[in-house]
Amino acid sequence: MKKYENYVSALKSLRKAPEQDLSNDFIQSGIIDKFELQFELGWKLFKALLAYEGDPVSASGSPRDVLKTAFQYYDFMDESLWLRMLRDRNDSAHIYDEERARRLVDAIIVDYIPEFERVNQGLRSLRRSIERLARVTLMALGTLGIGEQINGVNLGNWLVLEKWMKPGIFAASGEADEIWLHRATESAELEALLTRHRDTYITEADFRNIAAHGCNLVRIPVPYFIFGDVSGHPGCIEYLDRAFDWAERTGLKILIDLHTVPGSQNGFDNGGLTGVVRWHHSPRAVAYALNVLACLARRYRDRTALFGIEVLNEPIDWLTYATSSSSRQAKDNFEARRSGPIPMVFLKRFYRESYRRLRPILAENQVIVFHDGFRLGRWRDWFVREGMRGVMLDTHIYLIMAEHFPLFRMIPERWMMSCYRLFVRWNERRIRRAARYTPVIVGEWCVANNLVNRMIAKHSGDGGRSEENAMHSASIRGSIYREVAAMQRKAWSVSAGQIYWSYQLRGNRDFLPTIDPQSDTSRLDPWDFTHVWHAGWMV
Repeated sequence: MKKYENYVSALKSLRKAPEQDLSNDFIQSGIIDKFELQFELGWKLFKALLAYEGDPVSASGSPRDVLKTAFQYYDFMDESLWLRMLRDRNDSAHIYDEERARRLVDAIIVDYIPEFERVNQGLRSLRRSIERLARVTLMALGTLGIGEQINGVNLGNWLVLEKWMKPGIFAASGEADEIWLHRATESAELEALLTRHRDTYITEADFRNIAAHGCNLVRIPVPYFIFGDVSGHPGCIEYLDRAFDWAERTGLKILIDLHTVPGSQNGFDNGGLTGVVRWHHSPRAVAYALNVLACLARRYRDRTALFGIEVLNEPIDWLTYATSSSSRQAKDNFEARRSGPIPMVFLKRFYRESYRRLRPILAENQVIVFHDGFRLGRWRDWFVREGMRGVMLDTHIYLIMAEHFPLFRMIPERWMMSCYRLFVRWNERRIRRAARYTPVIVGEWCVANNLVNRMIAKHSGDGGRSEENAMHSASIRGSIYREVAAMQRKAWSVSAGQIYWSYQLRGNRDFLPTIDPQSDTSRLDPWDFTHVWHAGWMV
């Protein structure tokens, strides 16, 4: 890029400023002139980079707008320093006394030249990462997510149970999560219950249906006891074998997702054990998870349907842990002792070891996927610096989860869609920034949102359930879901692909009152991809 070359060339000259006679008025004036030129080249370089990013501020933005927007994309620049430079650049034409000139020269040498250097280093690193990513892309043009964008769906609640998705299977036990369901149910009864569920919940017909709707991948959550080697927990490896047979007959790819680990990595019901996050405290449990991953890789590496393996679903960070109601819902407080978020340093160590185990087993075009741990912006070039190849970063983005924060509840209905757009746009920028270093997939998302429920409740006191309000409620629901689906799919298009959660919620209509007696089944419809298709909410 010519603008970058000009920036570097000018910086070579400006960095000599500290070597000059700074008491000389003529020298001071020359340094200020070179600073003005360097700043001009800098902000215009950012403007060109924002055009490459597709940001509209690049078309008509002022220097201030460009700098503030660039800071959202490039974490190697100091926004406050660049805004100070802008002010000093604007004021420099009106400096007539020696003291003000000397203060500006001091700021140039002490603050501004180092900042120009940091930006140069950041841009050089960014260029190397982009070049490396381009090389990887050329090497992997046949890899889904590189040569062809992922358009997938999660097969949730098949091999890893979640009560809200099919409460009926938990009805007899009254338990809240799968681990306690297993503990509370007699072994023969549990075996029969799980066999009946697994045999019928997903079949080859579902794979044919998924392929017919234009999807190219299924993400299959699996439990840590998938091989049946954990007492009290019936395995399910034969069902994953079937899935590979079905996928190969229908042309689909499979991303195996290790969704649970012993002691849980997030305390969610989808982690198997609500309110407990102790896995990372147990070297034995960590080693067990690594062994499961290696066994899965060896078992399926020669299957043409294998896209890759995701080493761990949603390891929880401190903010999510602190704000999640699940964190305080452990059934056994003694079991939950020492529960807490997964530290970044531990997560990096686990990811490093997972890669070391899996990469020699898997083929070059089979991907190792790492969840961002709800910390998408913190990874930057870590995978590049670790020398990892054939990897992707997974992030999960839900409108309805953002609405858990109290601020969202206070927003009037008329502003909600605009807030959704801002939230989606913010995440699009985060994806763009992360994807400079490592391909990113949106591994879970859906169209569920609270605006639908608020609007229906506002316009029909019974929530749209009466016959006279049903048509109006359906119109509201369809209009909002189509809009949020379109805005998200457009935003997620900057990633390597997206995977909807979830394919279906079979059985929810019979047992929904156990979840929320005040709601109707339509509140779960946006989580059911088959219903989304049939309702025409997503093209």
